[in-house]
Amino acid sequence: MTNFLIATDAGYDTERTGYNLSVDHKPEVIVAAASVDDVVAAVRYATAHGLGVAVQATGHGPSRAADGVVLITTSRMDGITIDPVARTARVEAASAAGRWSARPPNTASPR
Repeated sequence: MTNFLIATDAGYDTERTGYNLSVDHKPEVIVAAASVDDVVAAVRYATAHGLGVAVQATGHGPSRAADGVVLITTSRMDGITIDPVARTARVEAASAAGRWSARPPNTASPR
């Protein structure tokens, strides 16, 4: 894991907080995931150490406290990949809905 924090690290409090301040998370480890590989590594770490896993995309929604677990934050995972040949799209966990549309960018909307 490349971006992990424990309680004594600078940035731990900022990373665990999110936007919803009604819940005070106290995870054992925080993984600030920037890729699928980071998420996989975090889950493997949790499994190897007998810890639960919690995921926080942006921290806006309601949640239960993520205490004593591996908290995976996905706010850095905001990529969007479109394959027009395969007609598929990959939207990462923290992608804002305003960044993508079901309509291709070079088409006119019917009115």
